[in-house]
Amino acid sequence: MSRAASIRTGLEEGRKALEASGAQLRIAEEKLARLEDEIRELRASAAHEMEAERARWRRVTLEEAGRIAASARAQMEAAVRAARLELKRYGAGQAVAHAAALIQARLGDEGREQLVARFVSALGTEERRN
Repeated sequence: MSRAASIRTGLEEGRKALEASGAQLRIAEEKLARLEDEIRELRASAAHEMEAERARWRRVTLEEAGRIAASARAQMEAAVRAARLELKRYGAGQAVAHAAALIQARLGDEGREQLVARFVSALGTEERRN
């Protein structure tokens, strides 16, 4: 092969190699462009998912706080009811004790005997009516 033919062959091979590398470069650039698009999409998707998760946690937290507050209210209401009931019991007991003390102080033995006799007599009258 002559020197000119050898140079032409070398140039032709160089041109083909240049075309091949240009094609590979275009493929790589397309992949890179798609990769950048995918990265943007992934970032947008991740941001959207994070916001959705943040909203879900906010909702769950508010619901739990509501349940805790309702439970606390119910416990306080139950405690208030129990305290009122205990206060009524105590008041009734004190009233009975005070009434007994008053009766004890105002009635002597003779008065108590008369009171019991009247009560028994009233019971006998009720029995005869029935």
